[in-house]
Amino acid sequence: MSDYPFQLGVTGNSFPLSGNPYWSRVTLSQLQQQPAKNYFLLAFKPGLPLQASELNEFQEIQMMENTLFSTMVSSWPVYLSGHTGSDPIYGPGWKGTTPLYPEFDRDFTTKNMVGYTGASGDLFIRKGWYLVNVKSSNLKHWVYLTQEYFVTGPSEPFPAFLGFTASYEIVKPAQDPSLYDNSSGTTIIAGAAAGADRIKIKLSNPFWTTDKNLENFSPMAKKLDTDDKILYMNNVPVPEIN
Repeated sequence: MSDYPFQLGVTGNSFPLSGNPYWSRVTLSQLQQQPAKNYFLLAFKPGLPLQASELNEFQEIQMMENTLFSTMVSSWPVYLSGHTGSDPIYGPGWKGTTPLYPEFDRDFTTKNMVGYTGASGDLFIRKGWYLVNVKSSNLKHWVYLTQEYFVTGPSEPFPAFLGFTASYEIVKPAQDPSLYDNSSGTTIIAGAAAGADRIKIKLSNPFWTTDKNLENFSPMAKKLDTDDKILYMNNVPVPEIN
């Protein structure tokens, strides 16, 4: 369930504008929907009616992303002190893909988001929130990874970089009927206003490459040599999973 660090609550209406009479669809599309839809931009079209629920969604997306960003910042700094390596460690939010937290969350209630096992560096990438930089715009967006991956460790040559290709995708109401006018509390398709399009991030399966400058590549981790540990792009070690 894509609710951490959010709570769905007993009624399922986690965010304050999700119920009657405001009808924001963010809780439904991002927390309750499986897999999460990952709509992060509303694309309003001149000449078409504006839904009040869309204005409410715009606010909730902003609040949701602010919450994720502050959670990420509070989860990473404890790893920045006491570093003795030659490469400097810096904070999260690099030009690539950043997990919400580097190991367990601070209450030790969730699993590592990313971890490796064995000398070959086979990686697990789990479901959860990731801050993704899109090269075509150089904007960063929060994306909920809706499936888990097991990625075989890299082989020579080194250095090798692990990441995704990230690009934009437009979703129109004809593709997702829930985007039609929902002012009655239920979606009305026949004769309803089409509403705004939605923009989401399209991610590839994660892969290793020796070229971190690949088109649309969003790197998350690296392995610099055969004997080196796997590091996040900010030089914090990726945790080993026994």
